Amino acid sequence: MTLKRLFEKFLQILQFIETEADKPLNNDYYETKIYNKGYRDGMIAVRDFIWNTFNSDDP
Repeated sequence: MTLKRLFEKFLQILQFIETEADKPLNNDYYETKIYNKGYRDGMIAVRDFIWNTFNSDDP
């Protein structure tokens, strides 16, 4: 796998995470609202972790 192809795959993963994080919350039931908020927060945490990993200067 070339470096360009690897970069494209990472961008695909990040786009999926962005899409999931931007979905509106389902507020029908309290349990659903709590689950969706946690899922959204988890997606945002994963996105930030990936970007921070690639943007860090650590070896």
